[in-house]
Amino acid sequence: MANKSLVNRILKTKLFLFISLFGFSQKVQYLKHDAQIENVRIQPNEAIKIAEPYLEGHATYWWNKEKPLETHICLKGKYYYVMRTNYPAKTFNYYLQPAVKIHVNTGEVTFVEKD
Repeated sequence: MANKSLVNRILKTKLFLFISLFGFSQKVQYLKHDAQIENVRIQPNEAIKIAEPYLEGHATYWWNKEKPLETHICLKGKYYYVMRTNYPAKTFNYYLQPAVKIHVNTGEVTFVEKD
């Protein structure tokens, strides 16, 4: 009985690690606003329009008040991440939070807060 419990815990741990690694290993693509993405219903320029009403309250970061903000859009998995900033980010992951998250097929809007 103890061996079965141990085996179950090991299997659950391996499954958790597999799911965690798969979820976090999705590639982040930085997109141009006019990019054309295959096999999706909503294109980046449409996602930006959907996100527009929410950007000020949820996904705007002023780094330098003297420089204009730029709208950035990234694709990760089945979601676009849209944010505005003038911060000179060194990685695309920076643009994932805070962000307005738009599903590529449904257009569903969710918000990603900064950790």
